[in-house]
Amino acid sequence: MTPVRSEFVDGWRRVRDDRRRHLAAAVALTLGVALLFGTLVAARSIGAQLAAQAQSLGGLGDVGVVPELAGTTMDEGAATGLAVLDDVRLAVPTFSSRTSVRGAGQDEAERLVVTGYPVELGGQLPRLRVDGRLPGDGGAEVAVPDDVAQRLGVTTGDTVELAGARGVHTFTVVGVLAGGELGALAVDNVFVDLPRAQELFAEPGRLTRVDLLLSGGTDPGRWAVRHAEHLPEGTQVQDTAALATAAAPLLATLTAVLVGVSVATLVVASLLASSAFGTVLLARRPAFAVLRATGAPRGWLARSVVAEVLVVAVPCVVLGLALGLLTGRALEGFLASAGNLPAGPGGVPAWAVPLTAAVGVVAALLGAVRPARSAVAVDPVRTLRGEPGTSARRAPGRVRRVAGAALVLAALVLAVLPVRPAGLALVGALGAVTAAHLLAPDALRLLAGRVAGSWATRLARGRALDGTLGGVAATCAAVVALGVACTVAVGSVGAATVRQIGVQFGADVQVVLPVPVTDDELTRRVAAVPGAGTVAGTATADALVRAGTGEARVTVLAVEPEQYFQVADLPWSEGEPDRARAALAAGGAVVLPVALARELGARVGEPVTVEREGARVQLVTAGTYASLSTGLQVVVDRRAAAALGVEGTRQWFVRASPGSDVRALRDAVASEVADVPGAVVLTAADMRARAQRELATYSAAVLAVVVLMLVLGAVGSAGVLNVAVLARSRELAVLRATGAGARDLRSSVLREAVLVAGSAVVLAVPVGLLAGVLLTDAVGAMLRTSVTPRPTVWPLVVVVALTFVAMAAAAVGPARRAARVDPVVAMRAS
Repeated sequence: MTPVRSEFVDGWRRVRDDRRRHLAAAVALTLGVALLFGTLVAARSIGAQLAAQAQSLGGLGDVGVVPELAGTTMDEGAATGLAVLDDVRLAVPTFSSRTSVRGAGQDEAERLVVTGYPVELGGQLPRLRVDGRLPGDGGAEVAVPDDVAQRLGVTTGDTVELAGARGVHTFTVVGVLAGGELGALAVDNVFVDLPRAQELFAEPGRLTRVDLLLSGGTDPGRWAVRHAEHLPEGTQVQDTAALATAAAPLLATLTAVLVGVSVATLVVASLLASSAFGTVLLARRPAFAVLRATGAPRGWLARSVVAEVLVVAVPCVVLGLALGLLTGRALEGFLASAGNLPAGPGGVPAWAVPLTAAVGVVAALLGAVRPARSAVAVDPVRTLRGEPGTSARRAPGRVRRVAGAALVLAALVLAVLPVRPAGLALVGALGAVTAAHLLAPDALRLLAGRVAGSWATRLARGRALDGTLGGVAATCAAVVALGVACTVAVGSVGAATVRQIGVQFGADVQVVLPVPVTDDELTRRVAAVPGAGTVAGTATADALVRAGTGEARVTVLAVEPEQYFQVADLPWSEGEPDRARAALAAGGAVVLPVALARELGARVGEPVTVEREGARVQLVTAGTYASLSTGLQVVVDRRAAAALGVEGTRQWFVRASPGSDVRALRDAVASEVADVPGAVVLTAADMRARAQRELATYSAAVLAVVVLMLVLGAVGSAGVLNVAVLARSRELAVLRATGAGARDLRSSVLREAVLVAGSAVVLAVPVGLLAGVLLTDAVGAMLRTSVTPRPTVWPLVVVVALTFVAMAAAAVGPARRAARVDPVVAMRAS
């Protein structure tokens, strides 16, 4: 028999004999592989659906040409220049904008996209099934997809109200389109005549997109490459394969989170596999000693261990792929419903199967590294004499301690640095979590060395000191440290968001419209409401900011400084607030988000250039503020905004006059704007409550990830403890024979679990807080804002409580097994 074959047969025989001991690693690997494969399947399915519907909102042709700056418009003449290019059969100019639409008799409005297209070209567009007809030229008519019609409660002949820049407009529904034929166009779209859409949003002669129908046989991708230099200035071909609906960012975020959770789960699975395999091999140390004493080479032993791991891993990977397919279908349905998309085409990407299988096998092999080293390092003489340990036991312990201490020190140095890149902060956070994993066995020994009490406690202490529980403690500490770090980051983001909302949206009453209005009549009506004091109106628009050699796409917030700073403020970060407010009032100044200022290298007092639709203004940075809930929003005065073409009002901040009831004022303002579909009226208290509800959902999602890892850790810990109990059957039999009761043995195993949980908490909570500081900094940089780490107590209490509960639950099965040991049977089997 060849050496390789004998090693494999030996590994298979060991798995067969110790199949119950391998259960923990098998369960962990199977769940990890299933979750990873499920997320990849769901991501592929949704991506295929988006690609199949490869038209963005308002898209009607083969190629879409849009402004280079997202959210802006282009001149109507661009369509003429595009129509004369080679292989263009038809150029379809369109104008799209999101607004509120309310069906006749409905109280609540729907947020939809109004798309205007030249109705005279309708006969040249692809034929669509329509109940009724398409909108006519010049009429206040609209066509809606069947699913949108159902949501609005309308059919042909009914009316709908659309909020526009100059008030509310009534349109007649003349056609209901077959949504299944529209594909992505059916998602939250309604269709009107192009001039009507431009008039509705006060954008005469402007377009948001030009769709091109190409000649038969022309490849859209090659056409785009060939004509990239011939497009009108300020336009570009939209990559419709990369983005198909407004739901794409949501789907991408959800998929990224799910894949991240899957990878984290596989990491935990690898750690659990290492603990489980290590415990199994620890019980087999005398057999390894005999093999070494009879001449078995170290390499043969190592390969035998690897073969044993592969025998366990391969069926786990196959089962995980099967479960992952079911998981992927469930996730696909969830993502599709979240993005309001039809179901995907199904199928499994060919690359996902080998990739997931390879990752699962690699995770198992990584888990086998420590057990293989332990098997190779067995000292035959000491082991056969009954002395614990291996010939190379002390050195790895010292290396582990030194490495863990070095990682903690490096993370601490990073945490106190005033400036650090996001990537470096993230590496530091992961290093701190790794340090908790490395130092946990020593923390367990230190804690156990200070524990005294009954003989059951001393017995549990002995198990903690001999290294049997070191792997479980390491995994538990890593999970707890990661959980603490996540809760710190989430709590810090939440605190920063609530602070910004309390400052920037601190007006007594806030009014938000679906689209900006250019008519001052509504402003006068709001200001005339009884109880209304100071009223400040604002507007927003997309623009491009340049400073030095850097540039970024931002949202411009246009304010009247005199009124705005009487009712609201900014969470200032750099610069003197009084001077910044005065500079905005004087004109020629801008306030930047602190992260944007650092990204562009724009310091207070230095110039920046803001561009929008061909207009350009140069402003001086008056200050910076912490922007979280508003994103990259730069603040300018109304004069600078007018120079950029930003006009109208979309938001009012109202300060109640002294002695007025805020809720009564809110109700009065809401009554005044009730004729505007989609108008939202809130108090400052409502804003804070809404933000806290959203943050609670966010926090619950992160806590669910922590719970998932703790549950997986509990499954693995139960298996490892169960293997340890099986390995101690003779010892337990002796204890039972000398008078130990079943209750005492159960208590001993439960106390082992408590020692593991206690050591993990004592070590991982401070290390996790350090990792949380770094993770908060990394998250803030990714969100392009500054977030101050603010640990809160209750999430830490939850993580600590879950740790003890999970470990106690993990110990229940092994404790019952220990109590049921039959002394006679165990002694005969030993």
